[in-house]
Amino acid sequence: MHLMDVAGAIAASRHSNCPVVTVYVDSISFQRPVRVGFVALDEEGKPTPVPRLITETEDEIRGVEEAKARREERLRKKKSSAPCM
Repeated sequence: MHLMDVAGAIAASRHSNCPVVTVYVDSISFQRPVRVGFVALDEEGKPTPVPRLITETEDEIRGVEEAKARREERLRKKKSSAPCM
């Protein structure tokens, strides 16, 4: 898993043209390539915007839609498991 994180960091750093850190890994399933979210850092180590990912193929577009669905499900579960106040 460490090597996957390093490979993802290299790809994200090249894409964003700045240092990055892993913020969150939703889960790892070895059935398909792992899609990991990263945060790019500026010269001061603060989060900075990165260029939007350009999706062109059907597989790329489907991957983005699947990622959105996973995020929505994760947020829904997080909200439903929040402690009552």
